[in-house]
Amino acid sequence: RRELYVSDINGALTSLARRDSRAADDGRAAGRDVLRALLSRCTGVEAKWFVRVLLRDLRISGCGEQRDAYSGTWPRLIFDSFSEGLYVAYSWRGDLAAAAMAAEAARARGGGDASAAATPTIASGLTVGVYVAPMLAEGCASVPSVRAKLGDDLMLEVKYDGERLQVHATASEGGGVTLRAYKRGGRECSYDLRVAGSLAHLYAALGHAPPAEARTPPPLAAALQAQKCRCGCGAAVGACPRPPVRSIVLDGELLIYNETLCGGDGGIEPFGAVQHLVHSDRGGARHNSTLGGRRRHLFIFFDVLHLDGRDLTPLPLHARVAAMRGALREIDTFVVTSRARRMAYDEGALTAAFARSRAERY
Repeated sequence: RRELYVSDINGALTSLARRDSRAADDGRAAGRDVLRALLSRCTGVEAKWFVRVLLRDLRISGCGEQRDAYSGTWPRLIFDSFSEGLYVAYSWRGDLAAAAMAAEAARARGGGDASAAATPTIASGLTVGVYVAPMLAEGCASVPSVRAKLGDDLMLEVKYDGERLQVHATASEGGGVTLRAYKRGGRECSYDLRVAGSLAHLYAALGHAPPAEARTPPPLAAALQAQKCRCGCGAAVGACPRPPVRSIVLDGELLIYNETLCGGDGGIEPFGAVQHLVHSDRGGARHNSTLGGRRRHLFIFFDVLHLDGRDLTPLPLHARVAAMRGALREIDTFVVTSRARRMAYDEGALTAAFARSRAERY
């Protein structure tokens, strides 16, 4: 191992700064190669120090789209510079030590083959009930750049300015399910939703009666009887004959719906309203005093990662969305799926859609 100098670190940072972190896979591979070459010369202590310096420098210098690119791209580059697939394994497990051990086991399976050892295959798979690092949005400079990054088969959906939420349901005794909800970053917020009376929304959408501590608010009970199920069965949502969901991992947004907005037609409150509610420290009094009546939590889900024992992450997004819509009992203004639709790339149609979105009321 050749000694590592500060000039080597500076050279690597300069090289990384010159590459576009929003580029295609070949650009990301080049960045990964730069990091891998440098980390292969580090001792354990040096590698830890280098990663800390790198992340700190990116946080300070990044701004706007660059900061967004850092938050979504750089952790993957750094993880996979140590071992290919380490980032995915860590995202699924939520346990860095377990992911690192899996990486070492995969490296050992590579034997004496240097190329196999450099890019081991790490077995991964999410665990229901364990927070999964979410997929993050990345910016595009223009409509044509959307095609360059994503190809011709697209999903177009509205981005709501809510609190990112991940919901896990696992089967429990007696045929019911246990729900756990996580904010972005992994902090569990199930208690906050239960106090706010919102967990009942999720139980109903999965086809289950809520437990005693997650009472059903009167507006929800009325909606379950009045609204027709979207599955085409002809029954009310609360009487849908579909079997209940046994296990699921949902990704979506938590918002505040207010019946008095838009001239009494109802609408979604600005981001600050939901942020104020979900950032309380187990503050039941705050929730009970500010929600209720004509204001309530609204869940909008745009992805499903797991459904009834099946890992759906290998499927394309349009297939996952279809599975999600088939499983959930959507309840207008309580629990709905996003208005995503599949479309072929069309520059004129996309430009017009973005223009309408910018002009639309919140």
